[in-house]
Amino acid sequence: MEPQKKSKPSIPRFTQEQQTALAAFAPMWQYGAKVGCKKEQLENFTKANLFLQPKQLQFCAAARECDLDGGPTAALFGGGRGAAKTHGVWGQVFADDCQRKPGLKCLILRKVGKANKEQINDYRQKLLSALPHDYRQQDGEIVFANGSKVLLGNFKDEKDIDKYLGQEYDLIAISESNQLTFTKKKFILTCLRTSKTGWRPRLYEDTNPGGVGMAENKQMYVIPFRTGKQKESGTRYIHATVYDNKFINKEYVKQLESLTGWQRKAWLDGDWDFAAGAYFTNFIPDRHVYPNPDCDFDEQQAVRWFASYDRGFSHRNACILFAEDSKGNTFVVDEHSESEEVIQTQSEEIFDMLKLHHVTIDMLSYFVAGADCFSRNDDGRTTADAFEDFGITLTRAEVDRQNGWALCHSAFGDISQGIESKMFISSRCTNLITQIGVAQHSDKKPGDIEKFNCDSEGNNGDDCLDAWRFGVASNPNHAVKFARPVSLSKRPYVLLGCGI
Repeated sequence: MEPQKKSKPSIPRFTQEQQTALAAFAPMWQYGAKVGCKKEQLENFTKANLFLQPKQLQFCAAARECDLDGGPTAALFGGGRGAAKTHGVWGQVFADDCQRKPGLKCLILRKVGKANKEQINDYRQKLLSALPHDYRQQDGEIVFANGSKVLLGNFKDEKDIDKYLGQEYDLIAISESNQLTFTKKKFILTCLRTSKTGWRPRLYEDTNPGGVGMAENKQMYVIPFRTGKQKESGTRYIHATVYDNKFINKEYVKQLESLTGWQRKAWLDGDWDFAAGAYFTNFIPDRHVYPNPDCDFDEQQAVRWFASYDRGFSHRNACILFAEDSKGNTFVVDEHSESEEVIQTQSEEIFDMLKLHHVTIDMLSYFVAGADCFSRNDDGRTTADAFEDFGITLTRAEVDRQNGWALCHSAFGDISQGIESKMFISSRCTNLITQIGVAQHSDKKPGDIEKFNCDSEGNNGDDCLDAWRFGVASNPNHAVKFARPVSLSKRPYVLLGCGI
């Protein structure tokens, strides 16, 4: 009797599509293991059909460090635009954190843009196509089978964040975190706590340099990264640029490469030191943005109110509301900034802003606007005429740029010379604060500021900055109170009190 032949072990057979997919993930596994990603973590990404690039994997490795006792509690994915930073952060939240920890409660905060719905659908397609989930659009929630859920929080203005306060979140991720003041971020972080065993609460952030929260984020993340003190700070920083994203289209790269000035440094290079040519070197948020320990303003003590306006449609329109106290201090108490709004809508929202501060249009000493508001259209009417129809009378602003900027600069005083500030800006005015921080000297016109336009979402332009200048320059008292600075030449950027 012939001996029975042993059957050969069956060899798994993969379809060509499966073989291609497995081969595609091999580089991710190799690099992920190199930078410290866990095997389980890489398996989760593979199950989610989520391919992450090297810099994204570096961030995900830092996120897993947050599990360790004595490890970081916050990680920032920063740098230039087009680096797929948000993709990496959200991928870590959806595909790894929420899958490995049942019942996790996460909050993702992001600034609302024009294409908000399209953005969410785009991320769902890229990150959640292979992950069973329930998207509750009305509640803004994504719920997974194991009970973990992500609340997609929107904010247009900082006051919108207040609705998320008072809750408890195991993880908070903030997109474009430089768009938030550090004070507001501290408020939302009071909600970062957990009762779950085996989980350490953590903060993930992504952002580009620039914005109202730049100085604090630089101090919190970038400086420890540069000085080798991340362990002491409890933070991790991962830097990336568009060149780290091999999936970006060449046209977008060329668009970034065509930028000049601070926008090229910040958006292409991700340079946190781009403010070397800053115009308002004497602007110190800790001193000039109120409320702060040394400055607050009781609006009932205002002795004079006035406002200014810069026209916009495809780019942002901007309205700035000012108040003065009996000591001659000027306070920027609020701003309204929006794009693609007709005059009627703008007027209604300006009246709403005034009402919020218990101010009527008749209480304004003046309401000035740029020269383009008085140019006649084809029908012979002006923008000022249109505002007049809705009860707002605009007068011509003083528009000389060099003199106007000199007055604005002088208004902040000079701490190094013992000159006290006469200008203070409410923390509500995030657009204006951001634009003051990024304003750069003009290379062509001494004493002027380089113009900078908004992006495709209508952000980061200089419209609030111009409106603010109109209001300051048109105040007949300012020319006497605010002496022209001795020198407005370029000099190293110094931001006292913020570690820069």
